[in-house]
Amino acid sequence: MKEEFKIIIIGSREFDNYQYFCKKCDRLLSDKKLTHNITIITGNHGNTDKFAQCYAFSKNYNIIIEKADYEQHPKDAMYFRNKKIINEYKPNGCIAFNLNNSKGTKNMINLCKIYNIQIREIKLTNNKNK
Repeated sequence: MKEEFKIIIIGSREFDNYQYFCKKCDRLLSDKKLTHNITIITGNHGNTDKFAQCYAFSKNYNIIIEKADYEQHPKDAMYFRNKKIINEYKPNGCIAFNLNNSKGTKNMINLCKIYNIQIREIKLTNNKNK
C-alpha cells in the first residue's frame, strides 16, 4: 500500500487559466503519484480552489475541502482556515499559484515556511501564463 502525500493547493482568486494550472500540477506531482496516494487540500473560495477540486476529481486523488468560517471570523476567516489546514492535516507540501500577491496566498506561503513545509510558489504575472 502506498504512503499518503498531502499537498495544499491554493492561490489567488482571480487566477483563471485551468489548462496552465493542470500543466503545473501534473509536472510537480508526476513523481509523487508513482510512489504515493495523493491527497489535495484546498479551500472553497475562488478560482484556484475550484481548479484544485476539479483537478483532484479528474486524477482520482483524494480531496479535502476546508472552508473558511466567515461567520465566526468575519475579517480573518482565511487566516484561521490556513492555520487549521497546517495544524489539522499536517501537509507534506504546498503548491501556491500567486497572482498579484494575494494576502491569503502569501499568508499560507509564510505558514509553510514557518512549519518547514515544502512549497512551490508559482508567481503569476497575468492569467495568460504559458
